[in-house]
Amino acid sequence: MKNVTRNREAGLIVAALLLAGFLAVTDLAHARGHALLIGIDSYQGTGFSDLKGAGNDVALMRAVLLTPRLGFKPEEVTVLRDSQATHTAIRKALEELAAKVGPDDRVYIHYAGHGSRTCDLNGDEAGREGLDSTLVTYGSRPPATSPPSAKQQCDPASAADAKVDPNASMDAYDLLDDELNELLGLIAARCPNVVFVSDSCHSGTITRGAESLRTRGVAMDARPHPLGARSYNQAKASWVAIGSARDKEAASEYHDRETGRQQGAFTWFWAKALETASPTDTWRDAFRRASAMMANDGLRQQPRMDGDGSRPVGGGSAAQGKPRYCVLSVSSDGTTATIDAGALLGMTRGSVLRKAGQDPSQGTLTITELDATGADGTVQGAFKPGDLLEIDRYMPSAKPLAVYLRADLPQDKSALDALRKHLERNMPAVEVVESQAAADVVLWILRPKQDASGKPVYAREGDSLPQSFEDAQPQCWVLSPDEMFSADQGKLHYALDGKGQADLVESLGKIVRMRGLLSLQGAPGMPASVNVKVHVFVPHLGPAAVSRDCTEFVELDGAIWKRTMTVNLADLAAVRRPAGKTALLFEAENLTELPLHFYVINISKSGQVLAVPFDRGAMNPTDTIHQIQPGQTKMFCRGGLYLTEAKEYVRVLTSREPVDVRLLEQGALRSAKRAVPNPLETLFEVSSGKQSTRGLPAGGTGAAEWSTMLGEFVAE
Repeated sequence: MKNVTRNREAGLIVAALLLAGFLAVTDLAHARGHALLIGIDSYQGTGFSDLKGAGNDVALMRAVLLTPRLGFKPEEVTVLRDSQATHTAIRKALEELAAKVGPDDRVYIHYAGHGSRTCDLNGDEAGREGLDSTLVTYGSRPPATSPPSAKQQCDPASAADAKVDPNASMDAYDLLDDELNELLGLIAARCPNVVFVSDSCHSGTITRGAESLRTRGVAMDARPHPLGARSYNQAKASWVAIGSARDKEAASEYHDRETGRQQGAFTWFWAKALETASPTDTWRDAFRRASAMMANDGLRQQPRMDGDGSRPVGGGSAAQGKPRYCVLSVSSDGTTATIDAGALLGMTRGSVLRKAGQDPSQGTLTITELDATGADGTVQGAFKPGDLLEIDRYMPSAKPLAVYLRADLPQDKSALDALRKHLERNMPAVEVVESQAAADVVLWILRPKQDASGKPVYAREGDSLPQSFEDAQPQCWVLSPDEMFSADQGKLHYALDGKGQADLVESLGKIVRMRGLLSLQGAPGMPASVNVKVHVFVPHLGPAAVSRDCTEFVELDGAIWKRTMTVNLADLAAVRRPAGKTALLFEAENLTELPLHFYVINISKSGQVLAVPFDRGAMNPTDTIHQIQPGQTKMFCRGGLYLTEAKEYVRVLTSREPVDVRLLEQGALRSAKRAVPNPLETLFEVSSGKQSTRGLPAGGTGAAEWSTMLGEFVAE
């Protein structure tokens, strides 16, 4: 990616000049921007784990803020890294911001690093465990202050009498949430457009693997904080505050396999949401999109947002239509070029772009290398910097499930080797990797024991995994890279006998297919082909008039159901479905000028995948019931989806040609042995008869030939 790195700054200037013709300038476009980006990886001498992605977060957010979409200028972005980010330095930077912002300006502040807690000394956290949240600044918790127990608590009765060390340097202490809120209040009093993002958390575990993905939270500091007892001006928050996890959740780092870099999990998807935001998207829209992408990727943490997020992310409005990408540079021999779109915008290796508004015969660029915000490609034809491109053929991302293998004890090395050989021989959709951070799933052989209460024995408080004992029975645990059980699959561990290994392999197969469906994406930036509404029904007792249009009551399988709500598919994750039995019926509007075939697939938490029938009889994907004419709105009243689990996903697929979505069902793919677990390839390979040496559709799929949407539904 030398071209991408070398030409990023210059390319952004070219892109900005070209996009100026497509942007409608508003008052916000003339406002000044102020960005403060804080990233701390180094925690040497504290006893806490160093991080690996905080510095990358700062670099990524700087690149995103400098794009024409966000519109910040290089001189408007201040970066504090590691030793620059002491308690004193962060306070000074925030105070300087408060002194210089104007009412029409916009302020963006991003913190990436460890978070923690400390004793509440002024009583403002009464009823909340008596703890203040903190940001662990550089140099805080020096070696002389040994970290307390992970379970140590403050005594509210004695907190007020705590004695502060009069000789302590302020840089030896964390930044209190009280301090931060007061400083943000000063900024927001002068400038209402303030966004603060913290990619950290206030709890964490001690991971065992040297390359495990770190959690961004450490044990509390039980020392009395020098500023903890003072009274603060706690003005009502008028800014947007975004946290990467809820109070008692761990915020993890994330390994992006396209770029090979570690980032904060939230920062990566937040940057992706901002990079793909439409001109009218608000901060709340971007937050919801980032949260949904994290859930779809199987991450456990649930971000939170406070404040009014209704302001637009950018300051201008762009022309509607197909997204266009800018050529930033062309190699001296004319064979390769760099563009201004990368993994954040959904660009994939193998996708083909053509000159905007022209036939592919006039020149194409095929993507070969990616980073977060740019891509390199080989070119056919003549290209020059400033050329605008659009997607001609899109290659859906097709990644095998990356698995890292590890055993606690040397006596289990032979079992580990046997497991490796079995996966490599029998599961082509699985790739065994040598780095825990690069894995999607970690298979860890442990020999745990239980204490008298039946709980696993841990070597020390805060450990992520239990201790192994030579005389205990071996188990293979299925974990995420940060050594936690998956939020979707739950606790999975298997005995290392014949049945246990068979169950393990079957579970891995389910995870492969589930992840493939959840991560499936259409060509980036393409306008939606359908508008999907979801009608939520619950059982109704007593007589009711069933209408043919399903507006109030519907009869399903001999029972009467009553509609309780209707939501857009994209908003499904924001509502909680009623407890008990629930049924979903679907309504779709064709927004294109051609007939479309409409399909719905249910993906349950347990890994079950089912095609949703729109008729009471057996499903036939080629039936006209699945077809929607241009401009038509169709309500599917004769069949729907019954929800049975606490968390389920709904995947919508549309195609110009009929496809057999039953091929995606769990049973249909159970014995399939594919080198790349891409659900779309299965559909189009069988439906269209396209074949290549790898079994992939040759050259990708036309960007407008299909589309997909995902909804998530969680029970109360």
